[in-house]
Amino acid sequence: MMHRKIQVIIIQNETIPSEVLLLKTNKKRQGFWQNVTGSVENEETDIDAAKRELFEETGLIAPNLFPLSYTFQFKDDFGREVQEKCFLALFDKKPQKIQISPEHEKFLWVKIDMMDINRYGHKSSYMAYLEALSLLKKT
Repeated sequence: MMHRKIQVIIIQNETIPSEVLLLKTNKKRQGFWQNVTGSVENEETDIDAAKRELFEETGLIAPNLFPLSYTFQFKDDFGREVQEKCFLALFDKKPQKIQISPEHEKFLWVKIDMMDINRYGHKSSYMAYLEALSLLKKT
């Protein structure tokens, strides 16, 4: 059975250029930068999991949460087949308070013109970010 996960790219539009929020995993989780990620629980929908994980990992509630057309599959560290669905959480105002979960040790807002693949620990996170940017340009 396929294990389901979600990923949420957080972008705020208040500043020009816009900024994306990155979370750094703690050392126990290898200390790399990523977007919000997490597992879909039991009968939960993907979008409900995205809302829950966003709140659990940042303390944020997204006023606008959009599904992205980017979904990918991989094998996790436990050997499970995983499918990860991606979402964009778009904020018109930059959230003033970010409350990170114990899974992370810090966060960073990065201007979108300063982003590149090397900012992320996994290429799939960068690909999800690019898909979020593509949707952002259409809205």
